[in-house]
Amino acid sequence: MKVPPGLTSVCQPADISWFRPLKEKLRKYWVQNLSKQLREYAAGGTGSKFELKAPSRREAIEWATMAWKSLGRK
Repeated sequence: MKVPPGLTSVCQPADISWFRPLKEKLRKYWVQNLSKQLREYAAGGTGSKFELKAPSRREAIEWATMAWKSLGRK
């Protein structure tokens, strides 16, 4: 079922209320990981092609756990 643009908050309140803050936290950890990889690549100065490395499963689980715990209770 496709939700019309601009009506997500009406049709999918869970997405807005719960998942959006969680996704924002996960995105923050992902961007930090990307920044770290780019800094390490730039500092290396090898001239080789940059290869993006996916986070390990353990790292992704740690991110999810930290993001979930940071939401708190309301």
